Amino acid sequence: MTYTVCITIPKDYYTITCVSEDDVKFIAAAFEAGHESFFLSGKKYDMKAISDFQVFSYDQPDDYHTKINGSQEALKEGIFKDGFVFFPPHALSKLFTNVTNDFIRRYSVNNSADKSGTAAFINVNRIDVLRSKTNSSFDLRRLIRMCEEINQTFSDRCFLSTIFLVRSLLDHVPPIFGRKSFAEIANNHGGKSFKEAMLHLENSSRKIADLYLHTQIKSNEILPEPQQVNFSQALDLLLAEVITHI
Repeated sequence: MTYTVCITIPKDYYTITCVSEDDVKFIAAAFEAGHESFFLSGKKYDMKAISDFQVFSYDQPDDYHTKINGSQEALKEGIFKDGFVFFPPHALSKLFTNVTNDFIRRYSVNNSADKSGTAAFINVNRIDVLRSKTNSSFDLRRLIRMCEEINQTFSDRCFLSTIFLVRSLLDHVPPIFGRKSFAEIANNHGGKSFKEAMLHLENSSRKIADLYLHTQIKSNEILPEPQQVNFSQALDLLLAEVITHI
């Protein structure tokens, strides 16, 4: 099987044709991690502010050009740029099988840990559910982006950034529960076990974040390790509760 990836960025789009499954996995990893660019076969591709990501499949590499050249409708929509002709996703969808969801979801499930062995801080299935939710009162885009960046910074061992983002997420969600602060959620929402987990988040994660945010430079510094910033279990419980409230 051969693939074509179509990426849409502000005021532009481009296609990467006749790529292997491994190449699509690599591109999908960059997309899901929120990277602004990636290199493939020595060429740099821009993914900054990406608005659409589509993957199309066909049996043989020659099938791409054969079907494109045999479709006058598709040929009319091609855009010539930098010596290549690019076709928009809606034109490709009429000629090839769109396997975007299967590919992205399979990659997410099979790669919950990165190559260094660090498990995802926030389960990707939680993030997928948040993406599927719509709410007239709350725009979830910043919450989803925080979750994605928590995973990225934790995977990249940027543990200072991870704990700062966890602290920010706690400050971000109280209106969903009709509260003004996360302390109000921790002390008043849910049963005993939920409250205990949220108080752990409120007291421990916030103090660790504040320690690194407000402590001035010293002659000898000790940087955080993953165990110090990993509040993933309590955060997963919080996000599950968020999902039930939107």
